[in-house]
Amino acid sequence: MRGGSMHPGGLFYTPRTIRQEIDRIFGVGRDRLEQQSLWRVAGGYVHPFKDPTKVFRTLAELRSWSERLDRAAEELFSTADVVIVTLGLIEGWWDPKTGNHFRQIPHPVPHAAGVGEFRRLTVAEIVEDLTKIRARLREHGGAELILTVSPVPLLATFTPSDVRVANTESKARLRAAVSEFIDAFSDVHYFHSYEIVETSERRSDFMLEDGRHVVPRAVDYIVEQFFRAFGTADVRIPTVDASFMAPIAKRAAPPTFRESRIRRGIRALRRRIRALRPAWPSGAGPRVP
Repeated sequence: MRGGSMHPGGLFYTPRTIRQEIDRIFGVGRDRLEQQSLWRVAGGYVHPFKDPTKVFRTLAELRSWSERLDRAAEELFSTADVVIVTLGLIEGWWDPKTGNHFRQIPHPVPHAAGVGEFRRLTVAEIVEDLTKIRARLREHGGAELILTVSPVPLLATFTPSDVRVANTESKARLRAAVSEFIDAFSDVHYFHSYEIVETSERRSDFMLEDGRHVVPRAVDYIVEQFFRAFGTADVRIPTVDASFMAPIAKRAAPPTFRESRIRRGIRALRRRIRALRPAWPSGAGPRVP
């Protein structure tokens, strides 16, 4: 088994920016990205599609750094057997003039000058992005695609809604889109890291005190579960201590013998009625829920 690596250029949070980066890696849409000017800020220049905190004194230094990251990403993705895409949020910023999407809110200097418009992705747009990502991976190397949804909630929102509402809408759209996408393409896989955290008996078992980031021991547990789901026979899976998780507090009482017999009888009666339905004229016969 070969080792794995994260994208050398860092994190991309929205499905649209992930799609844009996958396209760029495989030579699609580069001309459109190059139309975007490199941003002049105090102390030098920053890249519109990379880490906005990295300021370079000259354009030559910025371009050299950017090209190194791009070559490393192209090498990584062109040889990958599996690509894991984690979807984080639907709130993003883009340039309507070029159609380019920024991985996060633009640097304050160009943003103050009017660069970047806020928008939220719809479920249909997310499904479209995932479809394009899958197609690009199939065209170039055929890497397997595994999707996850990040359990990390929004810290703030650019909508007028309470951040809790915005976060719920964000995660709901992402999860709904993934569900539709998985139904459409049986060769794509989903790993339930989002559900592991969100359905835990005690969410504080998984989160730091900030309520947003997963604690290291919980990360170990989630990774263990991932390898149990997708690891090959040659992968040694260490046993992770899961005693930090609160046990399930509420369980449904098992049905009594009498209840079980009644339920089986009802199910059998429904099956018999359904079997007789085709023989009855349209609209006739009893209705079975």
